[in-house]
Amino acid sequence: MNSPIFKTALMGLLALVAAGIAAAYFPWPETVIESEMVDKPLFEEYDISKVRSISIVRYDTNRNGLERIQLERLGEKWIIPANSKFIATNAAQIGLSVNCLKNCIVLENRSSNQENHVEYGVIDPVEYESTPNRSSLGTKIVLQDRNNKELASLIVGSTLKNQSDTDQKKNFVRIPGEPNVYVVEIDRRALATTFPSWVNPNLMQLSQENKIDSIEFKNYRVDPAQIGTNGDKRWLYRASINIKDQAFKLTAPDKNGEMVEIEPRQEDTQKLGMAMSQQMGQIFFTDVKRKPAATAAKLKRLAKEDDTSGDLDPLGQFGFAKVGFEDGFQFDATGGEVIVRTADGVNISLLNGTLSTNSSGNDKTLNQHVMLYATVNESVFEVPERATPSSDPAEAEKQNKAYLRKVQARRELIKSARQRADDLNQGYANWCYVVSEKVIEALRPELSIDVLTQKVEIDKAAEKDDATKRDEQADDETTNDPSQESDAESSGTDDN
Repeated sequence: MNSPIFKTALMGLLALVAAGIAAAYFPWPETVIESEMVDKPLFEEYDISKVRSISIVRYDTNRNGLERIQLERLGEKWIIPANSKFIATNAAQIGLSVNCLKNCIVLENRSSNQENHVEYGVIDPVEYESTPNRSSLGTKIVLQDRNNKELASLIVGSTLKNQSDTDQKKNFVRIPGEPNVYVVEIDRRALATTFPSWVNPNLMQLSQENKIDSIEFKNYRVDPAQIGTNGDKRWLYRASINIKDQAFKLTAPDKNGEMVEIEPRQEDTQKLGMAMSQQMGQIFFTDVKRKPAATAAKLKRLAKEDDTSGDLDPLGQFGFAKVGFEDGFQFDATGGEVIVRTADGVNISLLNGTLSTNSSGNDKTLNQHVMLYATVNESVFEVPERATPSSDPAEAEKQNKAYLRKVQARRELIKSARQRADDLNQGYANWCYVVSEKVIEALRPELSIDVLTQKVEIDKAAEKDDATKRDEQADDETTNDPSQESDAESSGTDDN
């Protein structure tokens, strides 16, 4: 057993084992399979004008289920059937998805073995229930024509490792039903599955042309059971900011419930300023709910008179109620209101309604119903005054023409404002928007208001100012009183 031959054989065997282990762990280069598909389009070129349906599916770990978005083309518009046929208004996102599989060039054929699908993350997401390793599930996109015929479909898997931060478009992909795993460049932004990604996030539709003139924050609460029944409002505060004049006004209820004007603290003005500057153009909604057709019809145009038909009563299910009419419907909401007044004479009211809890699997988010409605504020357009007529007939005629031009110009501005308000209401009328409560809370920040404390502080400050003024006045009187100077001199003489 200790012969030289045995020792030599044993050493040879150990050397083979070591070589095998080393080979197993050596970082060999990835195997690249020669394929006629390399440098060629993955799909035959398809006509993007024939795309009538976009479907994108992925597995959501938070919900422990599929997250999907489907869009259908209806005429010149794209709608989202699962969200009450809401119109997809993000043209850039639609264009990105429709074009993402066009001219998709194969860079390499990485594998033709189905067992490697797990490694490259190209398992069809619809198989999530039978897939133990759910990190291997890819994102599936399908483009179809008007006859539901597939123009192109792809499962997009993992991103290639060791890429620079600026080059993250190389991904492993697989055509559904085929074993081959390819490497292509694809923009993953085209694979968005969340509803907000496909709509215009600027809910209030503000732009550089519609500059904000002022904002009013009506922060109150109404019991949902009493909405529309003249139920008492529980006011927290009412604040307004005039952008042009940088004027800030704040009122809050005193111990008797009376709204009194108070001096705003700097921290409170900063909070409201932040709500104004950061939130007005960033009110993202996560879903929509369609209003009844009769209700929407009443809201689509600026009303010329009050409505007593009851068609607006269904708004109560979302936390809103019509409570009056004055140059348009007036509403109360269970969670208060924010009014944005623009320089072009349009007021956009954002009303906060009841809570809406969406729950799916382990994902629970708290949301709130929001309703928007536009009215016209004619007071922003100055009413021209007729000049005192000149005694000179020619000059008087000139003055009259100038006055009529100003009147006509004002009419045109009001007409334009009415048209914009009508356009906004056409878009707003059909929908109650579902907005995250975090966004709503940012629109009505909690202020450190204590009316009684502030009033005491203000009174004390006023008393201190009055006392200072009295002391200064007394000093002035003493300095300027001759009799006081005479008494001092006499006193000095006696002492000597």
